[in-house]
Formats: sequence, structure tokens, C-alpha cells
Amino acid sequence: MTTERSNPRGIQKSKILGLIMIPVLMLVCGIVLTACGSKTFTVTFDKNTDAAVTGMPAEITGVKKNATITAPTEPTSTTHDFKGWFKEAECTTEWNWGEDEVTKNETLYAKWVVKPAEPTAPDAVTELTATEIGSNNVLLEWIAPANNGGSVVTGYEVRHRKAASTWSAWTDEIAPEYNFTGLDTGIRYEFQVRAVNAKGAGVEESIVVVPFRVELDGTQVSWTDAEMPTGFNGYVLEFTFVDADLVCYHIITGTTNDLELAGFDWSTIGANFGIDGYDGDVEIRVALKPTTYKVLTVRCSTNFVTAEVTIAPIMPTLIAPTIAWDATDNELIVWDAVTDANADGIRVHVRVRVNFGKGWLWASLASSELDLSTVSLGLGAIPEILGLEEFDLGEHSIRLEVYSNNPEVASAFSNMLTFTIS
Repeated sequence: MTTERSNPRGIQKSKILGLIMIPVLMLVCGIVLTACGSKTFTVTFDKNTDAAVTGMPAEITGVKKNATITAPTEPTSTTHDFKGWFKEAECTTEWNWGEDEVTKNETLYAKWVVKPAEPTAPDAVTELTATEIGSNNVLLEWIAPANNGGSVVTGYEVRHRKAASTWSAWTDEIAPEYNFTGLDTGIRYEFQVRAVNAKGAGVEESIVVVPFRVELDGTQVSWTDAEMPTGFNGYVLEFTFVDADLVCYHIITGTTNDLELAGFDWSTIGANFGIDGYDGDVEIRVALKPTTYKVLTVRCSTNFVTAEVTIAPIMPTLIAPTIAWDATDNELIVWDAVTDANADGIRVHVRVRVNFGKGWLWASLASSELDLSTVSLGLGAIPEILGLEEFDLGEHSIRLEVYSNNPEVASAFSNMLTFTIS
């Protein structure tokens, strides 16, 4: 029988080793825990622009995990405005100082906006127009400058002078219009307007106007004999046909400053502007005529006279055709194109005198049956048109007549053509 013996020494050594390892392990864990608890981070700042920047903050080091940081002094730029620090270079998420916690090394990006340009004086006003010209006054209107210089236009300044004389003092005006009064009739004036903002007055815009007035005495229209500015050499009469809602113009070159309506050739106006008969009121205004004419209303008198006008309807003029013998075939009658001012209702008569002693035979062709640009008939076709079987031998004459269904329009005859059948 074998009997196990105890080992008191072995047990004693194990106890001693365990007692020694406990404080060692505690020391190691303490060191690790201390190291884990003392981890810190760095926050750096990126100016995020190519522009010149001053006052960029230094990086912040030794930031403990989950700690918050205080905002540094803001950087500056002469060309850009600083708008805060952001978590991305695209500047979409702003860093909240005192709230956002640092959990890793961070880079914050500056956001910048280009500084607005320094305001300047405004540009010139636009569409400066004399909307009313009386015998002693001129009303100007205009539109604010397209470019106000970066500062709101607060008003306008206006002035005027007679040609080559001293300018009047600038006068303040809030609204985009001004009525100059007390002017001399028929004298050339120059007017200037400029816009004003916080930086001062802008560029002047100028216009030249001659105050004059239109009057009617019976059928005599007259107006002030105006002093012609450079570049003008007469007048333009503006006729407004009230009942026809139509405006047209008549030019007078030179210094003539009246017009006798009773003797005026209204047919010229009718032909040029398509007025086919009119009996009613006409408003008449007068404007200065530029040397190189172009319809203008800028210098047109706003006072007008109203006259009773009658314009006869325009009658069409029929053009006589021309006929000729075609020597190539010795049998073809050809006539030129038939045109007129109003082709509706036009017919062509073919008139033939057979053997000179049998009188005229004639037939009518509607214009719809003919190509009026080129009309030709073979000699053999003419008897059929006239209701004949054929021509007799001998000499015959032929001519054409163009007439309108309107009895007030005169007919037009071609030349006489003689041909021989042998």
C-alpha cells in the first residue's frame, strides 16, 4: 500500500509567489489606466483661401477627450469678410464653441465671403425724354440709372441753359421728372439731369429742346418758327387719324412753319400709309426734323390741333398691256403682264377687227382664267375665243382692253396690232 505524502514546501512557495504578483499586477494596471486617462488632442486652423489673411490663430494642443474649447480671435482680410470656423473645407457644418466636444485631432476651416465693392456715384439716367413741349415750358422725364453705383439713388439734379450761355444752378428733384417753366418760345435750350446717391452726383445726361406751339386758324396750321439746333433742318408733322387709329408723318425741309390743310395733297399720305378714304378728325403735332430723317417724338410738341379732314378713296390704276407678233412662229400673239394697284375684279377683253370691214368682235376673259404674269395665245386659239371657226384670209387687227368691275376705274387699252392671214 502506497501512501501519498503532502508537500508543505510547494504550497508555501505558491502562496509566496501569489503574494508577490498581486502588487505587480496592480502597479501595471495603474500605469495603463493612468496612460488611458491622460490621452489629449490637437485642434489646428486652416485659412481655407488663397486671399491674404492676417491673425490666423495658433493650434490648440493638449485638449483632453470630450473637452470643449474657446473661440480664438478672428482672422482678418482686406478683400474678404470672415464668417466663422467650420468642420469641412466646404463650410457646411459650423463649429459650436463651448458645445462641440473634441474627440480626436481636429482641423477647423475658415469661411470667407468677398467684401462688397466700395459704392461709387451712379451712372447716367436713361431714356431722357421731353414728354411735353409747350410755348414756354418743357417737361422732362427719365428712368433711373441701370447701375446705381452700389448705393440707392436718393434723388436727381437738373439744370438748363440757352445755347452757348451760362448754366443755371443745379436744382434738386426727387421724382424722375421735372417741368422747366418760364422759357422763351422758339429758342434752343439744353437740359441736363444727373442721379445722386450717398457717394455724390453721377454722370450728366443731356437733351436739346426748342419750345414751340402749334395753332390752327381755319384750315391754316402754323407753329413757332424755331431756332434749329445743329443736326436739324426742318419739321416733321405728325398726323393722328383719330377714327382710324393710325399715325403718319409729313416732312417739311427748311424754315416753313405753316401748312394749308385745304390745299394739302392728302393723296400722298393715303398712298404712303394705306389710307383708302377718310372723313374725320386728325390731330396734328409738330417735331423738329433731323438732317438724317428718322421718326422722333423726343422733340415733338405735345400740344396739338384737331382738324376735320376728308381723303378720297384711292382708285386703282390699270396698266395698259403691250402686244406683239412672234416672228419665230409667225402666228403667236403675246402681250405683257397686266398689273394694277388692286387686281380684284380685273378682266381682259380681246377685241379683233376682222378684215377691217367687218367691225370689231370681242370676248372677255376673267383674270382668274389668265396668268397675268405671262399671257400668250396662239393665233389659232383666238377665233375660238371670239366664237369663230377660223380667220378669213387677209388683214386683221387685234387689241386688248383691261378694265375693272369698279365703274369709276378707267379702262386701259393696248397698242393696235395688224397681222395677215394668207
